[in-house]
Amino acid sequence: AHVGVEFTVTFDQVMQALGMQLGLPIRAQIAADAMSLHHTLYSPRRAARLARRGYHLTSWTVDDAQRIEQLQALGVEAIMTNTVAPEAWPACTPVDTSSW
Repeated sequence: AHVGVEFTVTFDQVMQALGMQLGLPIRAQIAADAMSLHHTLYSPRRAARLARRGYHLTSWTVDDAQRIEQLQALGVEAIMTNTVAPEAWPACTPVDTSSW
């Protein structure tokens, strides 16, 4: 039998747990190589801060070509989309995440 646990947290609780609001190094809180945020949560400042801390940046779910270009300019390396035709996003290249 599968046993699961459900819980709900707010965005502020997650950010606090990650040290974002407390000014603590995130890597001191969690062991992760990548940070995946919804595209609306990326700002130039947040992307730069996470990249300085050594994270690979990923984002979800982006279906707008202009927003994809903005995220790429911020250094986001992998972007999830609902678009199934890769030729619709010519500026994107596949990323090998196996080394993360």
